Amino acid sequence: MRIATYRGGMFDEGKGDQLACCLCGEQDYPKLFVQRIGMGMGMMGDHYTFCDRCWHAPDFGRRLARLLGFERHGLRLLRRLVTLRQVPDGA
Repeated sequence: MRIATYRGGMFDEGKGDQLACCLCGEQDYPKLFVQRIGMGMGMMGDHYTFCDRCWHAPDFGRRLARLLGFERHGLRLLRRLVTLRQVPDGA
């Protein structure tokens, strides 16, 4: 198994972090399919790494939502931020 340590970016953010899948903990470098992808909710964000198995899993979206703290209803906008209207079926 080969383990990778991040050297850091422009501002040395994340320097020294060991790369591992955020969902299953896989650390073998050749198996890490997406590395340090930046994702954020609102004003905050972080970097995430995913292995090939988790990235292509049928339940990836649900597991990602749970990782980001959205367990029950997915990643939905607050009700006050949307306008709903009823449209007849077939329209």
